Amino acid sequence: RHFIAMPDLRAFANAGFPFSRLADLSQTVTLIDKAPPAEQVSALLNAIGNIGAQTGYPALALQLTDDPAQLSQVDKDILLIGSLPESLRDEAKVGLLTETTKSWVKMPVRQTTLPDEGSPKTDGRPDSRTDIRAETAMATIIGTQSPYFAQRSLVALLADSPQGYTLLNNALIDSTKRATVFGSAAVIRDSGVSSLRVGDMYYVGHLPWWERVWHALALHPLWLAGMSTLVTIIFAWLLWRGLKVLS
Repeated sequence: RHFIAMPDLRAFANAGFPFSRLADLSQTVTLIDKAPPAEQVSALLNAIGNIGAQTGYPALALQLTDDPAQLSQVDKDILLIGSLPESLRDEAKVGLLTETTKSWVKMPVRQTTLPDEGSPKTDGRPDSRTDIRAETAMATIIGTQSPYFAQRSLVALLADSPQGYTLLNNALIDSTKRATVFGSAAVIRDSGVSSLRVGDMYYVGHLPWWERVWHALALHPLWLAGMSTLVTIIFAWLLWRGLKVLS
C-alpha cells in the first residue's frame, strides 16, 4: 500500500518525498521569484539535486513558474523557494504554520527574573524581567497540505537574508543536518537545526476501508483494547447461547 501521514519533512529531507514519487518530477511544480538571486537558484539546485540523488534520475519533467496563480490550475505537489506569495499567506493552513513558527522562533533563549532592590516579594510575581534573544540569520523549511488539492503537499524553502540562504544551502547538502529535519517546520540557524510539529495532519495515498479502520485503531491503543474486549464479550455470549440451545 502507498499511504503516509503528512506533513513529514523527514521524508522530504531523506527521500525527497513527495516530489520523488515520480523520478522525473513530472508531478512537481516549483514556484520561484521572477528574477531570483544566486542564493535562491543554489537552493533550488541543491533541493532538486538531493531528490535526483535519491531517485537516480534527473528532473527532466520539473515545471518551473513565477506565477502563483498557476499553482491552483495544476494538480501537482508544490516546491516553493523564495518568499510566500500573498495568495498563500491568506490560506488558513499555511498562515497558521508560518505564524506559529515565527512565534516559536521569537521565544526568548533565556529568561532571567530580576526583583527590585529593597522590595520584598509578597505575591511571587517578578517586578522586572530581562529577555535575551538571538538576532542572527535564519532559514526555514515548512511542509503542509496544498491549499488547492487534498492529496498534494507544499514544501517551502525560506530564508530571511543571503546569509540565511547560505545556512539553508549548507543544510541541504549536509547529511548530518538533514537527519535532524522532521515534522512540519525546521528552523535553521548558526546553532543548528530545530524541528517542530504544528498544524493538522493529513494523509496521502489510499487504503481500503478495513485497513483504514485497523490503521486508526493502531494509532489509539486504548480504542484497540476496548474493541478487542467488546468483540471477546460478544463472541463469548454467542458461544454461550449456542451451547445453551444445543443442550
